[in-house]
Amino acid sequence: MIGKPSTRNIRRQVLRWVLLGLVMIPTLLVWVAVGSSFFGYRVAAAWGTSMEPAFRNGDALWVKQLDIAEVKVGDIVTIVPPGDESITHRVVKFEPLSKGTYLVVTKGDANRFTEDWEISADWTVALVLAHVPFGGYVWEFLDSIFGKVLIIGAVVTLIVILIRRRRMTRRSG
Repeated sequence: MIGKPSTRNIRRQVLRWVLLGLVMIPTLLVWVAVGSSFFGYRVAAAWGTSMEPAFRNGDALWVKQLDIAEVKVGDIVTIVPPGDESITHRVVKFEPLSKGTYLVVTKGDANRFTEDWEISADWTVALVLAHVPFGGYVWEFLDSIFGKVLIIGAVVTLIVILIRRRRMTRRSG
C-alpha cells in the first residue's frame, strides 16, 4: 500500500516546479524579446481604444515586420513613421503612388474617420499576427529597468539556490 506523501516531498515538488518556472519564464521572454526579432517578429503594446473590440488598451501585439508592398486591404498593421509614435489600424485602401511610395489608408475599428499615409521604404510597417489581452502592461513592465532587474535577480537567485542544493546533496550523500 502506498502511503501518504510526506510534507517534505510535497515541498520538494513545489520547489522544483517553482524553479522550473523561474527558468522557463525568463527563457521564453528572452526568446520573444531577442530571438524572435532575428526573424522579423517583435512584441508591441497596444495603447488607446481606436481598435476596440479587436484589441483593447494594454493588449500585447505580436507583429512581423514586412515590406510595404506586401500590405493588403483588411490587414491590421502597425505603422511607425520615422521619428514618430506607432499606430495600429486596419488597412482600408492600398495603392502604389510612385516607385517605392504607397498610399495606405487606415481606420481604427472604433473610429469614424480614416487616416491617409504616404509611406516610403524608410517607414517601419508590421503585420499584427496575434494579441494577448492585457499583455502590453506586463510587456511594458518587463521592458522597464525595474522589470529587467527583477528578471536578472530571479535568475541569479535561482542559480544560487541550485548551487546550494547541489552542495548540500553532495555533503549529505
